[in-house]
Amino acid sequence: MSLTTTVIITSYRRGWALQYSLSSLVNQSTYPDEVIIVLKPSGDNSEQVIEEFKEKLPVRLLIQKEGFVADAVEKGIRSATGDIILFLDDDAIAEKEWIRKYLTLFKKIDDAGGIAGLVLEVSLRDVKAGLENMLNDKKHPPATPHKISKLTTVYGKPLNIYKGYSSYVSKSGFLIREQINTRNQDTLILDVLLCGANMGFLRHVIKDCPIGKFFKGSRKGYSYENFLAYWARRKGFNTYSIRNSGNAPIVWHIRHKSRLTFIGNLYDRFWFSYDALMNYFRYRLAGADTSLSSYIIASAAFIRKDLCARLPALFYILATLPTYLKDVRAN
Repeated sequence: MSLTTTVIITSYRRGWALQYSLSSLVNQSTYPDEVIIVLKPSGDNSEQVIEEFKEKLPVRLLIQKEGFVADAVEKGIRSATGDIILFLDDDAIAEKEWIRKYLTLFKKIDDAGGIAGLVLEVSLRDVKAGLENMLNDKKHPPATPHKISKLTTVYGKPLNIYKGYSSYVSKSGFLIREQINTRNQDTLILDVLLCGANMGFLRHVIKDCPIGKFFKGSRKGYSYENFLAYWARRKGFNTYSIRNSGNAPIVWHIRHKSRLTFIGNLYDRFWFSYDALMNYFRYRLAGADTSLSSYIIASAAFIRKDLCARLPALFYILATLPTYLKDVRAN
């Protein structure tokens, strides 16, 4: 059976980088059936960049007038028509075989609801020096085996649906990675920590996920990918990551300090802390078997490592939680 693909790119203030992401899609060995760009206008010339690619790609531009990252993601998902939805950041560059590899993996792994490939760092200077060479380069670095780390804390226990996963949502709502050694690098790893810069989902598995509602109030949307993975798992599908550089879909992520996942100043740390501490309530509202006692213990351990950012984040959550719960339950 032939599977169709939709590539979703959410973009804000990234006209300078978007040209590289779209160029990498033009150069795919397997052409995308649809490219949806959800753009929050910022006056940075992104619209003109997109217009220049409309004759080269099956581009559909959706304008986001309000909301943040999770709202843009939901808007893209609801509009997608492909059997497989592939996510690419507006500052990420996909290798030439990126789409082909995802199609191969989804056809091969029957229970896969979501899959994530490798994300490699690259400087903007290197991108400008040779984008074409990067796209055709076959000398990718090998995947690095991960050391085993045992979790002994009471809040590190996984939700029941995540037993056997190398990373998972714990009963405290916090995301845990229990890294493993992988001698056979071709092995797909059961993983919930997917990366929005490079991941794919079966559309029918996540098309009804109200990600915007659950991340209401979040400026950064940290860990929205993991919530999508949970949505797939609660429907009986597994989510995987693949570390082998020969078989994994690969993207290069351009290094810069305005990335959403960059955690540097107090503002960034505050919103990262907000999302980490809010996850307990998100997963509980979504029906997960979370534990309040585990959350309290985990939160105390989490907050003391960065009091100036994490304690205000907790106070902010407590102040806004009644409205959040009312809004989520009402919709």
